[in-house]
This record gives sequence, structure tokens and C-alpha cells, in this order.
Amino acid sequence: MQDLWLEMKAEYELQGGLGKLWLAEIGRLAQQVVSKKILDRLPPSIFGFPSWDKDDLVQLVITDRLLGRNQAQYVLDTADSIDEARKILRNEINFVLSDHRVPNQVDNVWGNLEPRLLELGWENGSLESDSETELHDQIVRLILSLKRLRNKGAQRLSPLFAGPVLGDLANQIVELRPDLPSKLLIKSLRTALTIISPSLSIEDVGSIEDSLELSKDSYAKSEESLRMERGQYGSRKHEIARDICEKLNPETLEIIFQKAHGANQSDIGAVLGLTRQTSRYRIEEAQQQLLGQFKVLELDIDESREVLSAMIDILGVKLSEASA
Repeated sequence: MQDLWLEMKAEYELQGGLGKLWLAEIGRLAQQVVSKKILDRLPPSIFGFPSWDKDDLVQLVITDRLLGRNQAQYVLDTADSIDEARKILRNEINFVLSDHRVPNQVDNVWGNLEPRLLELGWENGSLESDSETELHDQIVRLILSLKRLRNKGAQRLSPLFAGPVLGDLANQIVELRPDLPSKLLIKSLRTALTIISPSLSIEDVGSIEDSLELSKDSYAKSEESLRMERGQYGSRKHEIARDICEKLNPETLEIIFQKAHGANQSDIGAVLGLTRQTSRYRIEEAQQQLLGQFKVLELDIDESREVLSAMIDILGVKLSEASA
């Protein structure tokens, strides 16, 4: 393996820059990172990408970091082995992702939670690695049990949790331990919010079927709006939504939920383990099944909108309960 690093250094000196060996190594590392993001069900839109394409990532690593910031020379000057070179290159890949990551719900929730923690005397501490997993899981369960607001679909970040709810969470965290590392808390938030909604970036809430002309704010209502709606027509709407959810298979429900939260074909394919072409077919099939249910019930556009909103509400609750 040491020979490979010597060959890469020689190639760089001979060509006066990055050659095929460097491109191959960066590509291999980028593929590992991309595969891990897909496995973690992180949509590429979090990092400003339309899809998970390792070639796009490689290009940015080269132009933004290795050439743009002369980090290739740093790798040459610092690394004494291929393992050290790979460690630095992997860091460069992560730096690119960090630079391109768009603000998301994790940033939003942490920005509202941190001041409440500080008011209670929380300090950013450290802990033994053997206790990190257990504490991480405890915090995730706390977050999943919180009562959530519903994003109205505007092109902005929803507060997700009301202020008093975050205040209660801050109290529970401090009672658990007053010096939990911020890194652990943010990691726990990311895990919980990925479970709650795999699409965490700023996106309009997409329509499951354009022909229904569903308004963007129909998928999710505030708690106050939901209470108002569950009057004369609200209970019937939710009964219909539950009935449809029971009739559709789990994959179709997953697609409906993902689409309502802004996932594209590539995101859904990654979640379901499908190719983009197959996921496109499954999405169209899910849309037709949903439309079929609406037609059987003879629902008009407004009724369809309300029932679909209730379905997303129900599916979100089921997902949280299943993960608790």
C-alpha cells in the first residue's frame, strides 16, 4: 500500500498536478461517503445536490479544496503513508459537504434549544465514549416524544417545536446531565429529525399529484388549525384517512409520506433501495392508487386535500411511534 502513495506522489510531481491515481483514490473515498449518507437516509438536498452523484462531489473536492485552497500540496507535505493521505482526503470531502450544507431543521431546533439550555446552567462538556450510545438513544427518545408543530409548507424553516415544548426538553436534558456535549445533542437531534422527516432541508412541501392541485400548506397544519378542523367534518376526514392508510401497502404509504416532505425520485429510490427508473414507476403507481381511493369515495378536490393532509398527519405519528 505504501507503493501506491509513492506512485501518487510521483504522478503529482511528473504532471504538476492531480492525475489518474489521485482521481481514482478521491473517487473511491467519495463513493464511501456517499454510500454512508444514503444508508443514513440523508437526502442530497441537505448538501445542495439534486442527487447523490459521487462524480459531482469529486469535482467539488478538487476545485474547491485541493486546487482552490491548495490542499493537495498540504496532503503531499503532511502524509507519510497512503492511510494518512486517505484520512486527510476524507476530511477534505467532509469539508466540502459542510461548506455546501444548507440550513436545516437541525440548525433551527438547536438554535432555539441552546439558549434555553444555557439559561438552566448547561455547559458544553465531555463524556466517556462507552456511555455515549446510551445517552444518545435516551435523548432521541425524548425528542421523538415531543409534541410537534406542523410545517405550513412555506419556503422557510418551521419552528417544528413550540417554545414551551423546547423548554421542557431543555429541563429534561439538564436533569439527565448538565454537561452533555453539544456535539452529542446535535447528533441526537439529527437522528430524531431524520426519523421524523427524512427531508430536512429548506424545500417547498411537494404535491403528491399535480392534477389534484393541492395547495402546499394542505399537508401540514398547526395544532390550532387541526383543532379547528376536527369539528363537523374533521372526524370524518380522519376516519377516511385511516381507512385509506389501512388499504394501501407500506411501500405506497412510505412514498406518499416521502413525497409530502419534499423527497425527489432519487431520495425515494435511496430509501426504498430502488433504481431511479424503478422509483419513478413506483411513485406513479402510488399516485394512481391514491387517486383511485379518492375516486372510489367520490371526493372532490377540497375533500381530497383535507384527507391527504390527515393521512400525512397519521403517517407522521405512526413513524414516530414505531421509532420510539
